Amino acid sequence: KSQSKGSNNNSGRRNGSRPTSAGPNHFTVTTKLIEHLKPSDVDGKADLWTMSPPCQPFTGTTNSKKLDGQDKRTAGFRAVMTLLSAVTTKPKYILLENVKGFVGSQMLDEFYDCLDGNGYSWEEYLLTPMQLGIPNHRRRYYLIAERSDRFFFSSKRSDGHGENTRGVILDTIPCSIEGGCLKWPLSDYIDCSTSTSREEEEGEVENRHDDYYVIPDDILAKPWAKSLPIVSAQDTLSHCFTAAYGRVVHRATGSLLLIDLTHPAVEHCPLDRTDMMTYSGRLRKFTPKELLALFGYPNGYEFPADISLEHRYKLIGNSVNCLVVSRVAEILLGSWAAGTGTD
Repeated sequence: KSQSKGSNNNSGRRNGSRPTSAGPNHFTVTTKLIEHLKPSDVDGKADLWTMSPPCQPFTGTTNSKKLDGQDKRTAGFRAVMTLLSAVTTKPKYILLENVKGFVGSQMLDEFYDCLDGNGYSWEEYLLTPMQLGIPNHRRRYYLIAERSDRFFFSSKRSDGHGENTRGVILDTIPCSIEGGCLKWPLSDYIDCSTSTSREEEEGEVENRHDDYYVIPDDILAKPWAKSLPIVSAQDTLSHCFTAAYGRVVHRATGSLLLIDLTHPAVEHCPLDRTDMMTYSGRLRKFTPKELLALFGYPNGYEFPADISLEHRYKLIGNSVNCLVVSRVAEILLGSWAAGTGTD
């Protein structure tokens, strides 16, 4: 197990280490360029490697160049594959997450080769939080791998000859752990508390009506404002929230909320968008606290007080949905947890 020791290597950050709080799972978190790691730094240090390579080389957003393996930001991922092949005691488990555009990429093909060459079998998913009843669209690619033949013989993936079948991607989570197909309204995730200023939000108190959250009139006056993704508290779906949500109002950065929480679901009662100025003072951004709830973070989760509001939005937009990842991890680690009595 890797509960007593481990490393968290984030490409692009300065070198350094920070100990976690004391306790039975005490370990040191190290920040270091992955390309600078040596095999001895990670050999036998953890049973599970998790990774989420930079998505920019694969994203399908407007103006994206999608350079795939030609993008310099894939260097860290290639370094991980080199390390995996070089270490003597390899991790038993691997969990990778990325955007949908990662499917079919050159880098995924290289990863397939790396996994095959190092004795892993794997399973792949394209999943969204909506499959767990969470009212947010965020489709992501997940690959789970085990250093065994465990996934060779899965009826979902196998060609019947005990070999890995590439590109067979599942789009549902097994019902045994999905917990049903309920659709929860956004009202279950909206914080109805109020405060008086943006400065209070920096100290973890959020204001739904502060000018920072309310969409300004100069945005509503733009011709493209008619295409903004607007939802009400009664809706059961919101658009994917990106890292730019806190600084850019655009149809591709995430949904906006009608301040009138009693308004019917927009999906059933479409808005009159003839004159968007009629919504002056009636639309706002979701707060970071609300986004954390949609992303599956526990109720008591808090940002350090010195992290700015804009940076909180960026961190959330670059994050994963904790509930979806936990379900995927449960599939991967279920046999291990059952054998150790661990939840």
